[in-house]
Amino acid sequence: MLGKALADAEDEAVRGRVRLAQLLLDYLEWVRAKTLRVWNGAYEPADLADARSRFQSLISQAQSFGIDYFGEGWTLDQESKNFEYVKSYPVKTRENPSFLLHIAPDLSGRVVQMVNKRIGQEVLVLADPEAPAYPDASGLVFSVYEGYLSLKPLEVKWQVEADSVGHRLGLTGTCAKGLKLKRTLTCPVDGAALSTETEVQNLGTTAIEVVLQSRFDANPTKGPAPEEMDDVSFAFTGQDGKRVQKKLIEPNHEPGGAETYQGQSQPNGEWRMMNRRAGLMLTNRFTPSLVARSSMRWIAKNQNIVVFVLWSEKRRLEPGESMRLDADYDADYKLGGASGG
Repeated sequence: MLGKALADAEDEAVRGRVRLAQLLLDYLEWVRAKTLRVWNGAYEPADLADARSRFQSLISQAQSFGIDYFGEGWTLDQESKNFEYVKSYPVKTRENPSFLLHIAPDLSGRVVQMVNKRIGQEVLVLADPEAPAYPDASGLVFSVYEGYLSLKPLEVKWQVEADSVGHRLGLTGTCAKGLKLKRTLTCPVDGAALSTETEVQNLGTTAIEVVLQSRFDANPTKGPAPEEMDDVSFAFTGQDGKRVQKKLIEPNHEPGGAETYQGQSQPNGEWRMMNRRAGLMLTNRFTPSLVARSSMRWIAKNQNIVVFVLWSEKRRLEPGESMRLDADYDADYKLGGASGG
């Protein structure tokens, strides 16, 4: 249709508007083309060469129109640098009778997919290909920061341990700051869908301040409609014995928010997110003494997302010292009506 409109255009101004409309469609096609999925043992686009070709064409057309950015505050130069990370990432797969997990060690050691095999439901939110940090976004990821207010985590290079077999995957991480990480992800036959244990040790020659974080980007609904978040809430019993329960989406309020709990007000080793309408309960368990802050964020706009975030205390690790952060994650799709606990 746009081809005919271009042919029928009465002057160059009209032709320019038609080409600009085509550019928007080309952008959407490129976003689809660069979307990574798990295919044949890798997390990658369906056709990487096609995605690259579309991108080069898109950049050229944008420049011809004098367009400097695709998204708000995201320049073409930044987009080009980030697109270098859209490539093929080998994945390691672990599963038990109920869950299937795909982990991409070369993508920040990230769990990119967790599927409930009984009903084919995605437990994790799949990364949005329009997100600025794509594809290093969403899923389950462990990060090391120098402080709670640090804008970016330290860069860690992960490698798979040779003895990773069965339901267990061992990863070893190295960092320029002299840190060594040992991370174990287990998909047990019984128990949680995923159990994680992570230790960070300072093998350098100087002390370094670090904070550990485990972030789980959960899919709280069975569909994309914002109204499916209407019955989503979270609940826990605090270390002070007080019961906390909060409905996430309220009428006449912004469809998103965040809560952070510290000290005795934070969960006593367990908190849950429930969606009564979908019959879903997601549970995050942890050792209270290892967690200094627990945060939950949620939004119901382009995607429905609920994010569980666990932070360790901030510690000054002297050479040879270590610290750890462990967390378990589970998903129950058989409730039909839940009250968290």
